Amino acid sequence: MPKPQIGKTVHVVPKKLLPGEPKGTVWKGTISAVGEKGLTLICIHPGVGFTLYDVQEDQTGVKPGTWHWPEG
Repeated sequence: MPKPQIGKTVHVVPKKLLPGEPKGTVWKGTISAVGEKGLTLICIHPGVGFTLYDVQEDQTGVKPGTWHWPEG
């Protein structure tokens, strides 16, 4: 597995879906900081931009509120 670095793209499993999003949706996140408690991610969603703090890794891609490397 690659090491998380600022500027890299990851996928985020949201804790809560936004209205109209289907189950299984993942968001694109850009790493803006790597800390001891997790990653700080900048997410851009249609019409909304937000920052997530202390996001933990889950490479299974199913646990809400976590990040994983993009498939492929």
